[in-house]
Amino acid sequence: MHASGRVYLCAYNYYRWEPIAMGCRTDTVCQFHRVGCDNIFIVADSPSGGRLRFLTAPFHADASGHVRKFIPRTDQTRAFTFPKRKRLLKRPYTLHYWDAESASFSPLEYDSTADSTQSYTNIPENALLWFTVPDRIVNQRVFYLENDSVITMDLIR
Repeated sequence: MHASGRVYLCAYNYYRWEPIAMGCRTDTVCQFHRVGCDNIFIVADSPSGGRLRFLTAPFHADASGHVRKFIPRTDQTRAFTFPKRKRLLKRPYTLHYWDAESASFSPLEYDSTADSTQSYTNIPENALLWFTVPDRIVNQRVFYLENDSVITMDLIR
């Protein structure tokens, strides 16, 4: 970021990054006022007044003001087994991670799948993740893994 102007703080709502606050940028500093925390955000601008252009990696800002950036380390991976939702048990799921270079979610191949779980061994460390049933994207939130737990965020309305 090396310009000045209007910027947007976005949250991942309804399967896309949605602006939730407008702020201003001076050089490399972006300022937003009266924004709640404890969610996952990304900063964007819209230089031609159209599509959003992402300026940062996604990050989690907690209620204490601590910020964790999600810059995936594809050279360091981890394994994890995800449970499937009860009413969608036998359907194939797709795990995506936010690829900071392409500024989009990229799918990961699973290693094994069963009726109630799906396992991966190739999840990049420090990645923002999204686990979906491709033809039934309903109430599926972005999340991250911390130790052996899935940490999700609520929708911002």
